[in-house]
Amino acid sequence: MQMNPRVRITFLSLIAAATLLQLSAGCQTTVPVQRAPSVRLEIGDSLETITQALHIPGPPSPRPSSYHTWDLSLTDRGMEVFFDVENRASQFRFDAPFTADIHGARIGASLDQTRAALGDPVGDWPDSFRRIYLYRPSPDLSVSCIFGPDRKLESIRVVAGSVTLPEANVGIATNSVEYHQILHPDLLPRLRQGPQRRSLPPPPQPRTGASGTTP
Repeated sequence: MQMNPRVRITFLSLIAAATLLQLSAGCQTTVPVQRAPSVRLEIGDSLETITQALHIPGPPSPRPSSYHTWDLSLTDRGMEVFFDVENRASQFRFDAPFTADIHGARIGASLDQTRAALGDPVGDWPDSFRRIYLYRPSPDLSVSCIFGPDRKLESIRVVAGSVTLPEANVGIATNSVEYHQILHPDLLPRLRQGPQRRSLPPPPQPRTGASGTTP
């Protein structure tokens, strides 16, 4: 009994397809997923640690006095780092054109989207036409978010904890690095008061006798 030519061609095609599938399955290899390199910055990192991590030069000159601190502005990336009087990072600020997320929150996100990323705010207060919300996604992390009149996220500030930045947000052009010397806000009241003068003790009072006169 001869097989119909059309059936024979279909049968041979199925055999060829099955053979190709077996061969391709045997040649498949598992390719590991490569993660983009990143840099981790933490509140309390030294000025030297921050500049090395971001591959940027240090400040051009020492601080003029112990009342001044550094403000490091990276204008082309929308990043800013504030330092305390000990030259340690005290705040990381992110604004447009910064594009990466900070613990899931992104510039331009809505209030609901930010809440989904950071949880419910633990505090909020008005600031002119804006509103500031404070989030604590974990016990060691505090993030302050500023929303504009359109209720869109304008600025993200990490004030406690750490932040991980993609490598794309780390390669900073040298001409976009700006250092500013600012007066540390915690020291302003002390600076306004000026140097504290030590008051002299009051002069001793003369002793009086029983009659009320000086002996």
